[in-house]
Amino acid sequence: MKSYTEYLTFETKKRREMVHITDQVETIVKRSGIKDGLCFVSPMHITAAVYVDDNESGLIEDIGKWLEELAPARPDYRHHQTGKDNGDAHLKSLLLHHETTLPVTNGALDLGTWQRVFYAEFDGKHPKRIIVKVLGVAVLFLLIGCKPEPHTQTSRSVSRTDRFRQPIFARWLARSQSRFACSRRARRCVLSVSLVKAVRAAVHSSFPKAPRLD
Repeated sequence: MKSYTEYLTFETKKRREMVHITDQVETIVKRSGIKDGLCFVSPMHITAAVYVDDNESGLIEDIGKWLEELAPARPDYRHHQTGKDNGDAHLKSLLLHHETTLPVTNGALDLGTWQRVFYAEFDGKHPKRIIVKVLGVAVLFLLIGCKPEPHTQTSRSVSRTDRFRQPIFARWLARSQSRFACSRRARRCVLSVSLVKAVRAAVHSSFPKAPRLD
């Protein structure tokens, strides 16, 4: 299991804006080297959100209109008694998903035909960060550019010349397999010796000792 983390920073020109970030997230996933796993994308702020939907201008406007109807910008929010003026931004963030988890398959985002990742800003005009964390399995021999030898092959079955021609990972794998096989044989020998000693002790104890003839 491997994890990889990067951060994206956005500073929108408008207070409310939808930013398409699929390409940036895809680049981070490829840079992570993770073959199969999950990609977690989340804004590190409470007046923003990340969601997955179609990259269609009419739908983006519909989402903004829907959010404004449910959490309109108005001055009578109790949150404004603290001196802030972004009460609606907090509510809009709750209505959309604050974060999203995306599948990673074969080293890339495994999205549907029309699925795209968006960063929704509701209190912009200053820098904000998004965390992108990729978790999953990274195939080592793909990262170092070589393939391991078949599992049935050990270092003893390879000549000295061919052994040094193998990639480093393959030689390490072969040595590990050989050592594991030797350790199994050693354990079997120890058990066999212990069993023989136990049988001998049982046999000797079952017969009375012959009296000494002086």
